[in-house]
Amino acid sequence: MMHEYRDQADDVLFYVARYEFTDEAGHAAKEFSPWRWDGTEWIAKAPPAPRALYGLQYLPRFPKATILLVEGEKSCDAARRVLGGESNLPMTWYGGANAHGKADWNRCVGAGSRSGRRRRRRLEGCGGDSGGAGGIGAQATVVDTTDHADGWDVADWIAEGAKKG
Repeated sequence: MMHEYRDQADDVLFYVARYEFTDEAGHAAKEFSPWRWDGTEWIAKAPPAPRALYGLQYLPRFPKATILLVEGEKSCDAARRVLGGESNLPMTWYGGANAHGKADWNRCVGAGSRSGRRRRRRLEGCGGDSGGAGGIGAQATVVDTTDHADGWDVADWIAEGAKKG
């Protein structure tokens, strides 16, 4: 599976390839490989921080949407299919839970713009000790998933029958 990270103008910034397989012990496994243009060729290397968010191309289309941050491109795509639209804009950052500090949150909120200030107040996700999403002062809500299996996320919630509404 290939995930395209695009900017607000819908231009490709970089790709993340997701490989799902069964490991030697018979367990489901996954690996990721980022691909970026270095000016002359595509290379298998993560883009430098700060990194664009997955789903930026939808910001101009849904300027009043509340951003729903989820962990991972697969979950983001699933959430977009079920929850996305004018009121909710699922997005994620590259690199998983430990890489949220490398994301460019200011692109997400449109720093300084009127819609950016509104979005900053309504941004949800990535809470905890980070002081909101990347320290930009956004409201953060963290969903407690401790009553689910390790690794359970929004894609599992949707697969279990969650619906928009």
